[in-house]
Amino acid sequence: MILSGATVKVVFDLDPQEWHGHATESLWANVTHAVGQIVCIENSPFFVRGVSYADSVRVEGSADVCTFVRIVQKSGYATLRVLIEGFVKKKRRVMGALKQLQLLDCRHEGGSVGDSQIFSIAVPPSTAARDVMAVIQRGCARDLWDAEVGDAGGRSEFASLA
Repeated sequence: MILSGATVKVVFDLDPQEWHGHATESLWANVTHAVGQIVCIENSPFFVRGVSYADSVRVEGSADVCTFVRIVQKSGYATLRVLIEGFVKKKRRVMGALKQLQLLDCRHEGGSVGDSQIFSIAVPPSTAARDVMAVIQRGCARDLWDAEVGDAGGRSEFASLA
């Protein structure tokens, strides 16, 4: 049994044949309803599709190991991801672009994938998709990064990256 208010890791199964090569990804979550084992996702996923920051999901398992079962309620956040090859040479420009996204109230998390850097960007429902897309597409056009949509958050404006 997991306790309401606890922080847990939720494991999502992935296809290891995809470009990233991972079989699972784990995200931090806060338990909101212990009886129904419902948690609120506290990370922006790097590889999981269809899940975003602040989504409520049902899990199975205990406080030690929780596995994703299904989405209970979408938060309205969208998840965009950018992959940067040659990050060291592009770092200043990448950080400038990420700062522009922060000014639009987006959150981001970064990590390494092989020799590349990846950032997962959580776009709140209150932020205009066109403003975010302008920054993302400008980065693509300037060969700063490659971008993809992990979860459109119910907004068709993000479909052009898919």
